[in-house]
Amino acid sequence: MRAVVDEQGRRSTPPRPGVLLRGGGQGIAEREAGRAARTHHPDKAFPNEAIWQLRDLMPAAVDGSAPLTIGPNTPEDATAYEIDPVRVTGWRKRKGEQKPIPHAKLLVLGEVGAESFGPDFWPDYHVECRFTPQRVWFGSANWTEGARYHLETGFVCGDPLLVEDATSFVAEMIAFSEPVDSACVGPEPNLVQVGYDDEAMAQAAAARQ
Repeated sequence: MRAVVDEQGRRSTPPRPGVLLRGGGQGIAEREAGRAARTHHPDKAFPNEAIWQLRDLMPAAVDGSAPLTIGPNTPEDATAYEIDPVRVTGWRKRKGEQKPIPHAKLLVLGEVGAESFGPDFWPDYHVECRFTPQRVWFGSANWTEGARYHLETGFVCGDPLLVEDATSFVAEMIAFSEPVDSACVGPEPNLVQVGYDDEAMAQAAAARQ
């Protein structure tokens, strides 16, 4: 999983499946309209179900509401989708204005795989897509083409607590982000919490007893 902030909107392409976040994204929306197509790599999209903080988040409906209400008969993979590899977060840049932007350059390295749970027979057998973070890279470089000509610093660490916290930080940033072609003036995350039909689920659970 990759989270990079390029506050100046310069080109950067994820080397493998991941999510690239650009700070000040609202300021680059217009001039990035054509670039978005070039930076969109469907084969490098990231499955939301691999990160537990993102499993119950889905792109909002047109009116901004939750696109799905989960009930007792909802398929397990109903909330699964692939997160765009390039997303933006922040405010649209305007001349003479200074807005806070995410300025962290952070890379979380790990593996996406499938883990099984329970006995090897239905209905208790369960396979889950999961991202296993292993290392954290952080430093001054923002992986733009110009960065290769600069004097930069970078550090890699495998401390479990740091890796866990960094993964949570990146997940929160993804949850707060928007599509790269967003035209919103300010931050308007398009990932929303799905709904739950608690009453129907309780009735279904009672009927099984």
